[in-house]
Amino acid sequence: MLLDRFVEHLAYEKRYSSHTVSAYRRDLEQFQLFLTSFGGGELHRATDRAVRRWMMQLMEQGTGPRSVHRKLSALRGFYRFARLVGDASHDPTALLDPPRTPKRLPEFVDENDDGQDEDERDHVEPGRVQRLQHVASGFAAFHRRAEARRGRNGY
Repeated sequence: MLLDRFVEHLAYEKRYSSHTVSAYRRDLEQFQLFLTSFGGGELHRATDRAVRRWMMQLMEQGTGPRSVHRKLSALRGFYRFARLVGDASHDPTALLDPPRTPKRLPEFVDENDDGQDEDERDHVEPGRVQRLQHVASGFAAFHRRAEARRGRNGY
């Protein structure tokens, strides 16, 4: 089955994480179920209208824009693979735009607020200052050696 071949392609050739692979499989199986319920054919023969209708249904059911975007990404990857192996002649997702995701506003932090309570600020983990000084001195030594090499090599 083409879906199984695609999932293997993601896992072994593209080396996607197991979470991504299982999410893509779920998304594609969900789309296959949608196609079946509307009398559509096989997954690799879907039309752009079917994909658009599915996206609209997801949004109407309350699926968030980021999730719909991921589902569309799964479909795009599947159709790219299907065309690559010669099982599909067209990509129904080619002209579709993903739903717009709301932009997050930046959170401003008071320059005097370091995110710690006064009690936490007074308590310093034993040896932490020394470890930080050790790391900083190591970085300074590395930087000096790099500068010296750069001067010696002329670049």
